[in-house]
This record gives sequence, structure tokens and C-alpha cells, in this order.
Amino acid sequence: MVTLKNVVEKVKHTLLPGPIEVDKEVLATASYRPISHRSKEFIEIYRELIDMLRKVLKISKSYLITIPGSSTVGIEASFNNIVTPKTHVLVLDYGFFGYRLYEIARRHTKKVAYVKYSYTSPPTKEELLSVIEKNDFDVLALVHNETSNGYIVRFLDEIAKIVYEKNAYMIVDGVSSVGAESIDFDNSGIDLLITGSQKVLGGIPGLSIVAISERVYQYMLELKENGHSPLFYLDIPLYIEEFNKYGWTPSTPPINVVYALHTSLKKILEYGVDNYIRLHSDRAKRVYEYAVSSGFNLLIKDNYYRSNTVAVIDIGSKAMDIVNKLKEEYGIYVSPGLGNVKDRVLRIGMMGFIDVNVILHTIDLIKKLKSTS
Repeated sequence: MVTLKNVVEKVKHTLLPGPIEVDKEVLATASYRPISHRSKEFIEIYRELIDMLRKVLKISKSYLITIPGSSTVGIEASFNNIVTPKTHVLVLDYGFFGYRLYEIARRHTKKVAYVKYSYTSPPTKEELLSVIEKNDFDVLALVHNETSNGYIVRFLDEIAKIVYEKNAYMIVDGVSSVGAESIDFDNSGIDLLITGSQKVLGGIPGLSIVAISERVYQYMLELKENGHSPLFYLDIPLYIEEFNKYGWTPSTPPINVVYALHTSLKKILEYGVDNYIRLHSDRAKRVYEYAVSSGFNLLIKDNYYRSNTVAVIDIGSKAMDIVNKLKEEYGIYVSPGLGNVKDRVLRIGMMGFIDVNVILHTIDLIKKLKSTS
């Protein structure tokens, strides 16, 4: 029989695209006794958490909420509040999580234009901008950083400008990018940006974070006045109203997840947000250079489109064998690929304060295991 303690004690390093390796101090605070989420003490903790998140995302004028649940619930809420059966949605898919956006969008409207690219040949900047220009839509949905193939869109501002000129709205899955990429949300042109507690922000799973522009917030209110009724649990204006009035969320938050994220955000802000972003870019550069020098190919060839939070290394075949051996023999958790590259690539998380030398050592082990497989 598998016991929780036996499983966890065997883990030496968590190098997944998420959840990430969590700092010991952060884990310790997650074990604190839960207190009432309606108490003045918890409200103070939660207000501090929101203030710290606003600093990370450079938000002073826009809105920011948390919704209990994984990042997917924040994405679901974003669609649920601004997409009606009459809404035209354009979804861009260049990886597994782009397809998930499509799956969510089509549950809200049948008017979904779906543009799919290959995992292994994602679009260039010019191709993406062109398809956005050519299509008519009310809402655009895309993934900022695709952990399935390590592809990142580094021109969100240019996309946002086109979306604004079309008088449309922009939903961005920033689940694995927020904290590692510089985002000035107030001035980004993004309308809804979603992330989670368990990725770059260094917490544990259980809390979805949504940044909301003033423009889209007013649109949500307008839709509600005209009869649109988002689900209670996903009602973004309700979350904003409850926080502004009382400093809390409409339903019970994951209290221990809030504790952990509060601790992690304090560490990030003490380190410096810009320094934290630079940590991710510098570390990614070293990892990619080392992987290439070790004889491996990278799935994303052009560095401009290469993620700073997940390294996707093309090992040719038997990825699952390597994943299992790393776990069983060394206690290191990495991920295989997704979709049609499932057994061809390894995905190595590079988020948070993980020591780069741990990742480089893991690449050495992959090379060793590959040579003997």
C-alpha cells in the first residue's frame, strides 16, 4: 500500500512545469492552523496578499481578485463573465493549453474561430499578428507561455493594440509566465490575465489569480445589466464588490494556500520583482546553453520564442522511460511531453528560486540515462 509519507520522502527535487519546488519556509507556513476567513486577522493577511500581487503585476488602477481553485477556474471565470452565445471568440492554439482555451470557449458560444498551429512549429510573430489582424472577433484568447512546448509570446503589447483597435477584449493565460516576465498590467492593454499560486509565484496549488482591466470590468457590468448572468462562483464583479466592501472573497478561500503564497510573495518582493524576473531569464539562458552543449536539441529553435520557465528538450524517444528512471533512481521529477511529442521531449521546470545547478545536474543524469537506455 502506498502511503503519503513514503511517496513524499522519496522526492529530492520537483522540476515540473508546475507545481514547482516550494521553499521550505513557504511549506512551513502552509501547515499553520487555519483561522476564520471572516476574521479581522485573516482579512489583514488577505489584503496584504492582494497588495503584494498588485506590486508584482504593477497594478494601481486595475482590479485583481483570487478565486479558490486551480488556474483553470480563473480562465473559466474570464469567459463566463464576457462571453455570451452571441460573442465571436478567436482562439489561438500553439500547444496543449491553447487547445484547452478552445475547449472552454466552445462551451460558452458556438461562434469560435479556432486557429491551430503545430506543437513543433509554432507561429512566428508576423504570422500571429497577421491572423489577429485578419479576423473579426469580440474576444481573443491566447496562452502567453506554453509549457507544453516551451513557446512564449513576447509581443503581447502589439497584440493588445490590434485588439483594442477592433474594440474587442483580450484574455491571456499567464499561468506559467506571471512573475518571470515583465508585465505592467495597467498599461499592457490586456483585459483579463490569469495565473495561479503554484507556478512562478512560488506557492502551493489551490488559488487562481485574475487581473481585470477597468475597461472589461465596465463591460461585465453592462452585460449583467442587460441580462447576462455569470455563475455565482465565477462572478468576477461579485468578487470585486465583496473585496472592496469587506476585504474577503464570496466563498471560503483555501486558507493555508493563502498563508503559503503570502510568505512566497514576501520573499519575492524582498528579492525585488525585477531581480526575480532577471533570475528566470539568466537561469534559462544557462540551462539552454548547457543542454545544447550536452548534445541535446531544443524543441523551440529561436531563442526569442523560448520560455524562461520551462525548458523543453528534444531527446528523440523514450521520454517516459527517462521520466520514470529519474523519479525512481534519483527522486527527481520532470515531465514528459504532451500531445504528439509526448515520448519525444522532456519538460523541465525552471520556476521560483530553484538552484540552476540542480537543473544542470539533472541534464547530466538525462544524458547518462539516455546513453544506457
